Amino acid sequence: TLSGEKADHLLAALRVIGLNELAYWAAWTAAFFVPCVGGAFLSTVSGIALGIRVYDKCSFSVHFVAMVLFLQSYAAFAGCLSSFVKRPRNVNATTFGLMLFAIVFTELSKTYQYSWDTSSIFMMSLCSILPFYHYCRIFRAIALVAYDPDSNDDFGWADMSAIVNGTFLNERREAEEYQEFTPMFSLLMMGFCVIFYAGLSWYLGQVFAKDEGGNLSWTFPLRPSYWGFSKPTEYLRGDIIAEERELSRTDHSVRCYKLSKAYEEITALSELTMSVNDGTLLAVLGHNGAGKTTLIKVLNGVHPPTHGEAFIFGMSVKE
Repeated sequence: TLSGEKADHLLAALRVIGLNELAYWAAWTAAFFVPCVGGAFLSTVSGIALGIRVYDKCSFSVHFVAMVLFLQSYAAFAGCLSSFVKRPRNVNATTFGLMLFAIVFTELSKTYQYSWDTSSIFMMSLCSILPFYHYCRIFRAIALVAYDPDSNDDFGWADMSAIVNGTFLNERREAEEYQEFTPMFSLLMMGFCVIFYAGLSWYLGQVFAKDEGGNLSWTFPLRPSYWGFSKPTEYLRGDIIAEERELSRTDHSVRCYKLSKAYEEITALSELTMSVNDGTLLAVLGHNGAGKTTLIKVLNGVHPPTHGEAFIFGMSVKE
């Protein structure tokens, strides 16, 4: 798997070589979806094969659908956290901590007959957007349909209709626990979390991951130029910049104008002006620290330039 930083690097490189934006996102959707489906399938089949009671007394579709939604929402949630937490191990630790919190809170709500009221609106709101919490509730709902955990008496077969309708809860002494969040609501919420956290991670990655190419303002989705409906006005501030951009577009060339990149204590690239025409191979030579790697990363969109501009086939590396 790729960390957030490596994924941004890959996106920048693929954009330069001409990968369509839709194809990029379709590839990443498949990259997350396929392992989630495979993991859900193996988990469900293993539970049934081992004779685990909560799997053995439940239809395959219930566990499979719930697990797919959970893994997808979990991955989207982790991607959202990675916009703030750079180290993958810290992302994992944070998500596992929140999952542990959801499991403990679910058990506490059962043990102490925790009821929802106006004083607990914060906890209800927090739990409603945690995919872990909803999966715990669905898993417990399956157990309530399949057997009585206190007496080990079998109640019957848990199929999708029983879980979705929730009618069985009216006959159980723990029905009050589910009056706010039904199993069907939890399934829908996990599906919502997939879309919500995936969209949020896309937005936060553009705004907060500044060293990995996300140097846009928080209002960037409101700009027509981001969606390709108009030309960014900053391109037209000077005749030279506008000319360089137009030449890059018509000639299918790479053009840099006073391209600079500075870090806290060093200027790695200082006002580089050059052009690479279509069909041309360019070798960049220099000693260690001359700025070769920095130039490539700026051209790839990995690092935003501090000053100047660079255009690839008429597209600005800043955008």
